[in-house]
Order: sequence, then C-alpha cells, then structure tokens
Amino acid sequence: ARTTATARTTATARTTATAAPTATAAPTATARATAQPSSSIISETGDILTGGTLSASWPTGQGRGWSVRLVDTSYRITADPGAGMIWGYRTLDRADVTIGVDVSVDRAASVGLLLRYTDSSNYVSFMIDPTTGAYRVIERRGGTATTIVEGTSAAVRGSMVRMIAQISDDTLRIAAGEATLGSYALDSASDSTRFGMVVMADEATATAQFRGLQIREIK
Repeated sequence: ARTTATARTTATARTTATAAPTATAAPTATARATAQPSSSIISETGDILTGGTLSASWPTGQGRGWSVRLVDTSYRITADPGAGMIWGYRTLDRADVTIGVDVSVDRAASVGLLLRYTDSSNYVSFMIDPTTGAYRVIERRGGTATTIVEGTSAAVRGSMVRMIAQISDDTLRIAAGEATLGSYALDSASDSTRFGMVVMADEATATAQFRGLQIREIK
C-alpha cells in the first residue's frame, strides 16, 4: 500500500487493578524532522500477558462527553468533540510489549493505542483515522508533545483495521492493515507498564469499537 510520512515535530511489574479512564486535551506541535521507516513485518508472537486481552476487568465509566465500556467482546469508547483524548488502560507486568487490536469507528475520529502511560502528561499514543488513512505517533513528556511521525497510508483506511505497535526500550514499530508503517526512535519514553486504547472525536460524537486485543511479550 502507498504510504507517505513525515516525522519528528517538537512543541514547546505486576498486574494491578484497572485504572479509571481519563480525558486530556489534544496535543499541539510545530517543527519537523526525518522518519526512519522499516519494511520488516511486525509479528504478533510471544505469550499473551496477564490482563492482555479484553475482559470485565477493563475499566468502565462515563462522564460529560465520554464513556468507556465492555459490550460482549468489544471495548467501546465514545467521545464528544472537545472532550479531548478518552482512554481506558490496564497495568501489565512489563514495559516492552507487542500490542495489537482490531478497531472500527462510526465517523471521522482519531482512534488507537495508548502506550507506556504514566499520567496525562506522560505517554505515547499511536492513532489512526480509518476514514481518511491518516496516522500519527505522539510522545508526550512532562506535558510537552512531540510528533514522532504523521502520514497517510491506504492500509490505514477501512471499516475494520488491525493496529499493531511494538515498543522495546526507546524504539517503537507500528503497523496497520497489512502494512508496516515504520520504526521510530522515541525521545525518552517512560518505563510505565500501562497500556490501553484511546479515542479523540473530530467534528461529531464518535464511537470506536476495539476487538481482538492481544498484548504479548516480545520474542
């Protein structure tokens, strides 16, 4: 699939109980640098971690402009415009993982994976818009957002898209559909073991469904 990307924009051990979902404002960013694409395929192998699949132990809740809930085998996140990034996550037993999930959304919105979440000022997100083919990786550290890569790919478009992220030390590899989108160096990702799913609405209320979640050890 045809893929275009630009990168690097800088603006100014144990399983625990589920954490409450949180909302935060969308990151902002400025300047650019160069991506480091990779053609190697990301393999979803390795043992599935405790807490690394969807179950009733994932957080549920709702507030003004958002909700997160498990419905049968689907984790559903709804976000209103202006509500910011809405997520649900679990604490696992390691920071280096491969995480994959099938995602669909009912209208234009940014949906995806929350990686190494410490708090609303420190995390990495890999998000796509399946209606346009856009994708983006944001690293937020100390409240400052850095755009690691953003681009478009035909592999990202579709009614149901498999997203995969593999994070090891400070290296992140990402894929969507059947295409590897690249391998990128993070500035200084935390060693947090919290991982999850995230949605940010565009111009209208959006509901994303996440299925087939698998968080695995890296082999």
